[in-house]
Amino acid sequence: MPRPVQNTSLRLTAIPRLSGGDRWRVEGMRSLDEACFLWFTKGQGRITIAGQTRGYTAHNGIFIPKGVMHGFEVGAQVFGTAVFFGEDENDTLPKAPVHLRIREVQAQQELNAMLDAIQRELDSDQPGNLRAARAYIALLSVWIERQSRRMGDEGQKNDASRKLVARFTALMEAKFRSGA
Repeated sequence: MPRPVQNTSLRLTAIPRLSGGDRWRVEGMRSLDEACFLWFTKGQGRITIAGQTRGYTAHNGIFIPKGVMHGFEVGAQVFGTAVFFGEDENDTLPKAPVHLRIREVQAQQELNAMLDAIQRELDSDQPGNLRAARAYIALLSVWIERQSRRMGDEGQKNDASRKLVARFTALMEAKFRSGA
């Protein structure tokens, strides 16, 4: 059983645990007060981020910034890890959603090793464990940046309909909690 993490909301969660054993549906849109990174290692489904729906499969990494509307399906065969950055969010994280399709085995192994190291530090009671976990989070942000640059704008057309949907979802998110 993992130890409680002191003074941080940084956490890793198995993706199947997010749904509580039930299947999540894309229609259940939500936004979080913290950024998150989803790393799918098994299965497939659909994810909607800022009004755009795409498929995901094994070895897809998806970064969702704080305050961005999203929803996704989690079927019985889907597995992976969700990283919630909480207060450990920093300026090095992307400002826009990122969908990475990681085909290179070395890059997959690097990411898995980083996630394992973060979890190991969060579970540790050694001095400096939270500082070490935050250092690994900084490395994760570098990994996301490098993979994003390596992939370029793969499948990211910016046509008029996508711009309209992006503006609508941004406006909806801005006004969502205000009651306006």
